Amino acid sequence: MRRTILGLAAAALLACLGPAEAAFPDRPIQVVVPYGAGGPVDMVARILAPCMTTRLGQPVVIVNRAGANGDIGALSVKNARPDGYTLLFHASALTIMAALIDNPPMDVRRDFEPIMKVATAIQGVYVPSALPVQTLPEMIARIRANPGALNYGSTGPGSVNQLATEALSVASGGLNIVHVTYAQGTPPMLTSLMQGEIQLVLTDMNGAQAALDTGRIRMLALNARERLPQRANVPTLAELIPEMAPWVGMLWYGYFAPAGTPPEIVRQIHGAVAACLDDPETRAGLRRAGYEDQQIAGLGPDEFRATLEPEIARLRELGRRANITLR
Repeated sequence: MRRTILGLAAAALLACLGPAEAAFPDRPIQVVVPYGAGGPVDMVARILAPCMTTRLGQPVVIVNRAGANGDIGALSVKNARPDGYTLLFHASALTIMAALIDNPPMDVRRDFEPIMKVATAIQGVYVPSALPVQTLPEMIARIRANPGALNYGSTGPGSVNQLATEALSVASGGLNIVHVTYAQGTPPMLTSLMQGEIQLVLTDMNGAQAALDTGRIRMLALNARERLPQRANVPTLAELIPEMAPWVGMLWYGYFAPAGTPPEIVRQIHGAVAACLDDPETRAGLRRAGYEDQQIAGLGPDEFRATLEPEIARLRELGRRANITLR
């Protein structure tokens, strides 16, 4: 009888406690990329996904949810349950939005939990090969000698191309050069550069490699922390113009979770990403995609969060000085 009473008491206690909560993760994890398949953000996310699957013990599935300059995908994660099963792999567009848009549809500081800043892209400074300049100082001198006569290209207002070029202008004391936008993206912009329709582009080195290989454009400098071994003759922007040092790594990629995601889940996902960045096979994949060791950021949640406010303030000041306003 005593055993029966104890058994009934234990059963009643378990019923009150309810079912045990499953350990995270116990089902597939979606990583939303807010751009189309095949682009640089998507490419880095897909390089990391197989290792993330192994480390977390559940499939990590890349979901491309493009549209509205990345807003559609990012908003879907902002509004997702903060349980770790829906993540965002985004880029520096999040800080640009917070800096340059009044009443943005989301705020990276409020609506997301930073998990890890994974990598930065290195931007090259390119001119048409037919243009008779061999160095960046020569190009700046040519712009000054022909105010308003030369053009630079970007993929649109508020793009990293535009912001990098305007940062170069501000750091150089102001350059009178006309902004030409290419809403269809980098390929038509580089085609115009090769044809001499525009005379200057700052863009992701990986995305410009095919155009550079044609011999029809020339690289004058790199927006990198240090010279690249494979391009040891190409100076960094900060070497030539020290005021450009704060703008190294303008284009970055990183993981976020919806605001309110439990800290222990954020730490677990961060641990998996950190392990993947140390994984030789994953690092080899990143190198094949053009990401050198100096581009791997590896900033954890607290470090990543600490970079956001200063970056937003710096971008807001650049927008003010360069008169850049968005919607």
